[in-house]
Amino acid sequence: MFKLTRAWLMEYYGSLPSQVDQTRDWLMKYGRNFTPIDKIEEWSQFKHLSEYSINTHNIVDDCLGAVGNEYETELEAHRLVNLLRVPLASSYEEALKIVNPRLILELGVGGDSAISTAIFLRHVEKVTGIVKGQLDSVDINPLGMTWRRYSPFSDIWTFTQDDAMKILSLAADKNIRYDMVFIDTSHSYIPTVVEMFFASKVSDAILMDDATFEGNENDLESGGVKRAIEEWCRNYPEWKKTDFWGGAVVLLTKEVPCTGKNEL
Repeated sequence: MFKLTRAWLMEYYGSLPSQVDQTRDWLMKYGRNFTPIDKIEEWSQFKHLSEYSINTHNIVDDCLGAVGNEYETELEAHRLVNLLRVPLASSYEEALKIVNPRLILELGVGGDSAISTAIFLRHVEKVTGIVKGQLDSVDINPLGMTWRRYSPFSDIWTFTQDDAMKILSLAADKNIRYDMVFIDTSHSYIPTVVEMFFASKVSDAILMDDATFEGNENDLESGGVKRAIEEWCRNYPEWKKTDFWGGAVVLLTKEVPCTGKNEL
C-alpha cells in the first residue's frame, strides 16, 4: 500500500522556490473567480496543481484532503491526482477498457503535465501474465517534473527524446508491434497524417488526443487533427471510430484485415 503525504504532493506537484511568485500571480490573474483569497498563499506552493484549478476548482484542497489516504500503489495516487488535473483523462481510461493494451507507445508527453503518462502507467502496471505491461513515451522536448515523477518506474516505462515520426518509422522498419499508439504531438494536419499512417503499421489501435483541433496558425495545410481523422475514416473504412468526451478524444481500431489502399 502507498500512503499519500503532503511531502509527496510537494515533491511531485509542488512549486520550486523560483515558481512560488509565478504561481501566486497566475492564481490572482486566472483563478480569482474561484480561488478563495485566503487560499492563495497555500495554493501558490503547488504550481502543478494550481494551474489546473480551472478544470477542478478545489484541486489543491482535494489533494491535500487526501493526505493520509492509502492507495494500492504510488501510480494509483498519481492517476487520481491527474484525473483531477484534467478530467478529460477519463476518456483515455475508457479507451483502455476497449483495447486492454499490454504495450503502449505514447507520442507526446506534454512537458510537465504528462496527464496521459499517468493514466497509461497505472494501466500497464496492472497488466498480469508472463509478459508485463510497458509504456514507451516519446517527446521532442526534454522532461522536467515528469521525469522526476516517473523515472522510478523504469521497469515499465521508457522515455525517448526524439521526433515521433522518426520513432514510428523505425518501429515499422523493425516490425515492432504495439497494442495501442497514442498521438498527441504537433496537431498540424500533415504531420498528423504521416503519424497516423506509420502508427497503423505498428498497431491496430490508435488513440487520438485533441481530435477536434483544426490546426495551428502557420500550418502549411489547414484542418489539423480533425481533418486528418475525417479523411482517415473515409479512406480506411475498416477502421472503427469511437468518440469520447464529445469527440475530443477518438479511438481508431482496425476491425478487419485491410484490403483497401496501402497509402494515404
